[in-house]
Amino acid sequence: MTTTDVHSEEYREQAQKLLNRLDVTCYEFEVPEAEHKALIRHALSTWEKQPEEFGVLARGIQERVAAGDFESLFVKDEAKEPLRFAGRRAEPDEKPRIEFGGDWQFQRLTGRARKIAREATDLTPPQRRLLEIAATCEYRTRGKLFGQQNRGATYKQLAYIGHLCGMDGEARMAWYQVAASVPLSERHAGHIISTLREEVVQ
Repeated sequence: MTTTDVHSEEYREQAQKLLNRLDVTCYEFEVPEAEHKALIRHALSTWEKQPEEFGVLARGIQERVAAGDFESLFVKDEAKEPLRFAGRRAEPDEKPRIEFGGDWQFQRLTGRARKIAREATDLTPPQRRLLEIAATCEYRTRGKLFGQQNRGATYKQLAYIGHLCGMDGEARMAWYQVAASVPLSERHAGHIISTLREEVVQ
């Protein structure tokens, strides 16, 4: 954030974009809902009370989340930091997902999404666009995103994508079938969500 006038319209636009990017990052890296809300709440509080510090804080939080280290942002001593959370820990993965065989390779699936988007004649424009976005997803060699490349997209992710695209119930069911035909990984779905939300911000 380059402007020094924290009361200007330019500053507010820049701050809103930073806040939206932080929200997107929290969703893409699956920060638990309670912690996600706490991070956004803390960023908003800083924006309101210490606007000159907001840019540095928002970028710092985003970097920690992307590094898979969001828990280090929370402390138990409320006298030192107003940010707090319920202490919920991740539970065993029981999320409903599209079927995803262990022999699939991420790059192969990305290429398959690209091929279907180019050659399939029965796709709707939104379905084609979503597969085109999936085809731009880059391979990761480590970290949380690497793990997401080895399991199927969750139906919660696919439903949210449908919501972002304004799909009705029937269109969403058709979209689930298209995603399963690739099949899309959790990483692909997260990339689609991030891209769609960035488009909304811009």
